[in-house]
Amino acid sequence: MVKGITQAQKKKIWTKAHEIGMAEEQVRDLVRWVSGQESTKELTKSRGIELIDILEGKVRVPANNPLNPPFVRGTILAPKKGSKVIGRFVPLATPDQLSLIENLKKEAGWDDEHLMNFVRKIFNKDTLAKLGGNEAGVLISVLKRAKGKLVTGI
Repeated sequence: MVKGITQAQKKKIWTKAHEIGMAEEQVRDLVRWVSGQESTKELTKSRGIELIDILEGKVRVPANNPLNPPFVRGTILAPKKGSKVIGRFVPLATPDQLSLIENLKKEAGWDDEHLMNFVRKIFNKDTLAKLGGNEAGVLISVLKRAKGKLVTGI
């Protein structure tokens, strides 16, 4: 017989989620991705343990779960110290990344309007502050290429 999640496990899930800055929607998404269930109440005891381990950063999100979105596969969900979390477990761009983007923007010959049009079109974000860390990395790469083209004239 499969045992259901305990009250203590539910409490620990919500406490750990709160500690790492996850919103309720994020926790519910994580429950769906890990177990396919809609609520922590529907979890089995073993799925509860698995979810707690993920929240504590002890294990990685199972990559073979078809419910996992690609940006979560194989990653540890606990954010690094000082990082903010938005949406679906996506750490925001760091202040260093945002500063680098501003510097590269100038060096690549882009103005604010050009940069924001690119960010809106590619990432569907209305400010740089809403970029995820990976998105900021992509933008930095694009700006470096644009800077290289400007310098070499190619």
